[in-house]
Amino acid sequence: MSNPGLGGVGLDDNLDDRNTQEVSFKGGKLSLADDVSTFRPNDPKDETIMNVDIPSIRRSNSVCGRPQTNPLPDTIQDCFFAGKKGRMEGAVNDCKQKVLDENDGKVQGVWLLTEIDHWDNEKEKLVMLTEKMLLIIKYDFVVERVKDHKKIMLNSIDTVQFGLFEYPDKTLVHPRDGFGLKLSWGNGQQPSLVQMWNPWSTSVPWMIFTSHPLQHSARDTKTYQIESFKNAVTQAIKAASGNNDLNVNDDPIRFTIHVGLGSAVYNQSRIGFSRERGGISF
Repeated sequence: MSNPGLGGVGLDDNLDDRNTQEVSFKGGKLSLADDVSTFRPNDPKDETIMNVDIPSIRRSNSVCGRPQTNPLPDTIQDCFFAGKKGRMEGAVNDCKQKVLDENDGKVQGVWLLTEIDHWDNEKEKLVMLTEKMLLIIKYDFVVERVKDHKKIMLNSIDTVQFGLFEYPDKTLVHPRDGFGLKLSWGNGQQPSLVQMWNPWSTSVPWMIFTSHPLQHSARDTKTYQIESFKNAVTQAIKAASGNNDLNVNDDPIRFTIHVGLGSAVYNQSRIGFSRERGGISF
């Protein structure tokens, strides 16, 4: 896969931190030894974003979702394979062996988040943050294997944007609730119309994440929350780039989708997540 800021793939076990200088982050921590993996909750001292639930915010010719998302019913949350006992631990160990490279640096934290692509489709992604790289992994929690991944060099990311999701005022799409995080590289380079109209394009110079639906579950909730990831990745980018020219802003993340029937069906069915579906799991 060829993409600005993407690195290679390798096999290595480089998570022993006995001889590596620790970098302090407020985000999620993952401690992995050579023979035992322990998945720990994120630091409860993490800063939180405004804890209010208000009606959709309207601006001129646009509308934003609410800051807070509503929890899914327990019967739906229980269908996510990532929330089943041992699945996250197994996924982290698998990715450590098959995706992590010794040149990526020491792992700083792991999150399970929702990626939102340029067609507004939601996809479950395991996100691993190292000293030098951001690894975005498509992991199948049903069959427990890596399906795809990409690497983005932290020092290539030039913009961190955090805010509500904003849609055109006349859109048929219901505005997405919750906060999003947009990481951009390429110094403001805009994709071509061909790239934007191609739903399978992997060369769009940004990635957008939001919290995973499991954020409302009782176990390790910060592992699934975008606020924890935002704090950690911002500090990691600054450390990797020497604080040079990183643009951090709190602005709404805008989508220009006016119809969006395809993404509405895709997201409502949660096709991008590893789930049980009427006795069939995919």
